[in-house]
Amino acid sequence: MTKAMHIDSTTIPTLRVDPKWKLVVGLIGLLIMLGLVVLLITDGLYNPRQFNISKISLTGDAAHVDRDSLRQSVVEMIDGNYFSLDANKIIKALHTLPWVEKVRLRRQWPDTLMVDIEEFQPIALWGEDKWLTTTGKLVALPLPPNVALPRLSGPSSEVDQLWPKYQKWASLFARNGLRLSKLNLSPQHLYTLDLEYTTRLENAVKGFTMILSEANADSQLNAFLESRRQALIEYPGLIKAVDLRYPSGFSVSLYEPEKLVKTDK
Repeated sequence: MTKAMHIDSTTIPTLRVDPKWKLVVGLIGLLIMLGLVVLLITDGLYNPRQFNISKISLTGDAAHVDRDSLRQSVVEMIDGNYFSLDANKIIKALHTLPWVEKVRLRRQWPDTLMVDIEEFQPIALWGEDKWLTTTGKLVALPLPPNVALPRLSGPSSEVDQLWPKYQKWASLFARNGLRLSKLNLSPQHLYTLDLEYTTRLENAVKGFTMILSEANADSQLNAFLESRRQALIEYPGLIKAVDLRYPSGFSVSLYEPEKLVKTDK
């Protein structure tokens, strides 16, 4: 008769799992589940057959931009849906269009892309075929004929200095009844200014020309206006040209006596 085998349970070691490992395994499982959920959601959001852009809304002051052409260009560049479209690609492409200076894109739920356009704004003519924008850029685009803008000219590298100089001097001349219509900086570092009287007088000439050296232009100009302000006011047709390049004075050429006009005070 076979004898039954007796096993003493006290001789079998008990397998114990560290609670820390249980926590780690649980967290790994949770992360995997969350990753799968995120993957499914992302796949749904970026699915090109869903959440398509069906409306393009253009905003901003775009008087020189063909809105229909711009809208069609945006439609052709959309290569994704509401969530996946490449906004930087569209902005970069629109910046290549004439007159477009700034572009902003904004999504509006559920199917609209808002496109805000800012055009270049001219503040002064530059040379013969360019003009200066409010942000200091030189642009070669057609403007309406006889547009009422001051005319600047000089080396392109001097744009940042010439426009502030024009603003400063234009304000100074305006207080003396004069309008600075043209400002040129030559390669020889000479300023040439064309000035007109703001008050039009019958039989009176429009204004005069002034030449300044770049080195001390402000001090020369202030000294001249201080000493000749009364003559400028009373005799708007007297001065034809003023040369302020001399270190100890200036030269003045006058119109013919018959063109001299004295104003009544």
